[in-house]
Amino acid sequence: MSIRYTYTLLFSFIFSMSQASIYCPPDKTLFCDDDVHYLQVTGKATVINYPASIVRYHDIPNLNQCNIGTIQRIWYIDINQDHQYQNTESSCSQTITLLGVDGQINIVFPSDKTYQCKEEIANDKPTWTNGACDVLGYHVDDTVFEIAQDACYKIFRKFTVINWCVYDHQSSSGYGKWTHTQIIKVVENTPPTINDCTNKVIGVDGDCKTNFTIKNSAFDDAGCPSELLTWAVEIDLWADGTTDYRYGLNETGIYKLVPVANHKEINITLPERVGVGKHKVYWSVKDQCGNFKTCLTTVETKDLKKPTPYMHDFLTSSFQGNVMDLVVPARIFNVASFDNCTPSNKLKYSFSANTNDTIRTINCGNAGFQFFNIYVTDLQGNQEFIDVYMLIFDNGSCNISSGIAGRILESNYTPIQNAHISLTRTGMDPIVSNSDLTGKFKWEDISLYSDYSIRPELSTYYPNRIDIADIKKLQNYIMGTGDLINFEYMAADVNGDNKIRISDIDLLKTKILQPADERSLNWRFAAETDTILNVNDLKTVSEVFDIMKYDGNIDFKAIYRGDINNANKTETESRSIVSLYTKKHDGNIEFYLSEKMNVDGLQIELLIPGLDDKINIHSPYFEIPDQSVNIDKTSKSIRFITLQNFESSVDQPVFVINTGESRDDEVVLTNFSKILREGDQLSKLAIGYKNVEKNEFNISPNPGADIFSITGPSNHIEHVKDINGRSVPFTQNRGEFSIHAPSGIYFITLNHGGFLLTKKLIIY
Repeated sequence: MSIRYTYTLLFSFIFSMSQASIYCPPDKTLFCDDDVHYLQVTGKATVINYPASIVRYHDIPNLNQCNIGTIQRIWYIDINQDHQYQNTESSCSQTITLLGVDGQINIVFPSDKTYQCKEEIANDKPTWTNGACDVLGYHVDDTVFEIAQDACYKIFRKFTVINWCVYDHQSSSGYGKWTHTQIIKVVENTPPTINDCTNKVIGVDGDCKTNFTIKNSAFDDAGCPSELLTWAVEIDLWADGTTDYRYGLNETGIYKLVPVANHKEINITLPERVGVGKHKVYWSVKDQCGNFKTCLTTVETKDLKKPTPYMHDFLTSSFQGNVMDLVVPARIFNVASFDNCTPSNKLKYSFSANTNDTIRTINCGNAGFQFFNIYVTDLQGNQEFIDVYMLIFDNGSCNISSGIAGRILESNYTPIQNAHISLTRTGMDPIVSNSDLTGKFKWEDISLYSDYSIRPELSTYYPNRIDIADIKKLQNYIMGTGDLINFEYMAADVNGDNKIRISDIDLLKTKILQPADERSLNWRFAAETDTILNVNDLKTVSEVFDIMKYDGNIDFKAIYRGDINNANKTETESRSIVSLYTKKHDGNIEFYLSEKMNVDGLQIELLIPGLDDKINIHSPYFEIPDQSVNIDKTSKSIRFITLQNFESSVDQPVFVINTGESRDDEVVLTNFSKILREGDQLSKLAIGYKNVEKNEFNISPNPGADIFSITGPSNHIEHVKDINGRSVPFTQNRGEFSIHAPSGIYFITLNHGGFLLTKKLIIY
C-alpha cells in the first residue's frame, strides 16, 4: 500500500512539472535610493502547478557607482532547493530601472591658516553633506611659494571636490565639480644678525690711495634658520649723502649679490681706488622669512704708513766751547726722508714724539758722544724714529770725556754676568769693567782716544754643559751628513784653530770625560759679529773691539766651546726623563732602561763608594773602548760615553758595572747622565723605582712611631730617606725596624729580587 502511494506521488510530481508555468511581474522603474528588494513595490513572480514557497530570484545588476542603471531580475522555481539558479529550472526575467535623484550637496572647505615655523602643518580636508545617491571625492594639490612678503613661505593648497554621479569631464559646464584654495602661511619673526657693524680703518698705499674692500657676514639663528640670506649694500663715498655704489640681488654685473648661505661671508671691492677720507656703508640683510636687519658703519681710508727716515746715522762737529754753545737742529740729520702722502718739505723732524722738540744745545758739559732719537712726522701724525749719534769736539777749550758702554751676551742671547772687559791703549794700564746681570758694562768719564782696544775675558765654567748630542752634531758635520748654522761653527771649533776637524771631536770627548781640564779655554768671543756663513768666516772673527767702530754701543758675543746645540738658541733644560732601574747580584750592578727604545748614544757618570781598580764596565749592546771611559778615584766617579746605535730591551741590561764583590752602599747616577734617542732627542737619565702594587709589601702601623713591621715578599731595607732626599739612620731586625728620626714623612726602599721598591711612611 505504501509503495503504491509513493509511486502515485512521484507520477503526480512529474506530471505537475510538465505542466508548471512561472510568470514575472511587470518591469519596474524606481529611483536610485529605492529599496529594490522591497517586493511589495517591485512585484513577485507567480507560478502554476508548483508551490509559491520555492519561487526565488537572482539579480544581475548593471549599475554605476551612483546606483543608477538596470537590474535584470531572473525569477525561477528552485526545484532542488539549493538557492542557486540553474538554466534547467523554469524562469522568467524582470527589468528594474533605477533613475538618479538630485540631492542637496553642501561642502565646507578648510579655512586659511597661519603656523609658526616649528609647528606641524595639519592635513586639513573638506567635509560635506550630500544626497543618498551622490558619490563625492576630493583631490589636493600643494604649491609652495618660498618668497613672500608676509611669511617665511606660503602653501597654496587647492582642493577639488567632484560628484562622480553627475560630473562630466568632457563638458565645459563644470557641473558636479567644486574647487577651493586654502592659503597656509608659515611665519618666523626673528631677523638675522649682522656680525660686524664696527667702524673700520683702511690704510692707503704708496700712491695715497687704496683698494676699497669691505666684507661682512650674518647669521640667522631663529628656531627655523634660513638657509640663504639676501644682502643689499649701499656705499656713500666721502659721506656726502650721495649713494655712489649699490650692491644687491636686483643689481646687475659686478654689483649683483646673489643670496649666500647662512654664516657665509660676502666681499665687496669697489671698481675704483679711493683716496684719504671718511665714507659710510649701509648694510642690509634679509632672511627667507622676510625679516630685515640693517646697520651703518663708517669706513675711513687713512694714511697709516709711517714716514721713511733716510738719515745720517753719524755726524761729527766741533765748536769753541769757551766762546759759544753749539746748536744742533733735528733736521740737520735728514738726507732724503719721504712719505707716501705728505710732501717731503712738509715732514717735521724732532728729537722726541713732541714735534716742537727740534733743537739740542751742546756745551762743555755735554760735549763728546751724543745719542739722539730723530722723529719724522707726516701730516697725518704718523711717526717713525731712527737712532743717530754725534761726536762733538770743542777744539781743546773743554776737557772732553765721555761714557763708553756695551753689552756681552752668549751667542744664544743669554746675558753674561761677571765678564771682565778691558779698555786699553798704548802706554796706559787697562781699565776693567765687569758685566752686570743683563750683560751690560760701561766706563764713566773716559777721555776719548782713537787707539783704544777693548777685549773681554771670562772664566765661568759649566762642567756638564756639553754632551753627546754635541759630539753627534759635530760628527755629522765632519762626515757630511749634517750642517752647522751661524755660531755653531765657532762652538764646533773646539781647539780654536779656525778649522773643524777630527781633532775637535777628540778634544770634545776629553772635555766630557775629564771636565776639570783646560777650564781657561772654554770661551771664545766675537766682536760686532752677528753672522757666520761657513767655516772660512772663522778667520775674520775678531775678539778685540776697535774704538773707531764705536757707534754708541759695543756688542760682544760669547761662545762656549763645544756647546754646539745651544749656540743659536736659548738654552733650555731637557724636560723629559728616562728611568734606569738597577739590579744587584754576584758583584754586578745591572742597569735596565724603563722601556724599549732606539738609542743613538749614552753618556753616564756614576758615583761609586769604594771605587778601585777592580771595577769595570761592559754592555751587551755596544763596545766601550778605554778612551771612552774615565775613572776618577779621587771623586769616586766613573764616566763613559758612546755614540753607537742600538735597540734596547727591558729584559736585558743596557750596561753592567762589575765591582768584583757584592756591595750594600748605593751607587748614584749624576745629572751628567743623558741618553740620545732616535731623532736627536736628548733626555736626562735618572734612577727609577719599580711601581709597587697595593699589597706587594706593607708597613704597619702607618702612621706610627717607634717600631714598625714589614710584610710581603721582601723585607730587606735598602735605605731610608726623608722628603728632602737625605739618608736617615735606621735599625732592622728581620721583619721589624725602627727609624732614628723626628716626626715627618719618610720613604722606605726595599730590595726585592735586585729591584728597588719604595713606600711612604709617616711618623707622628
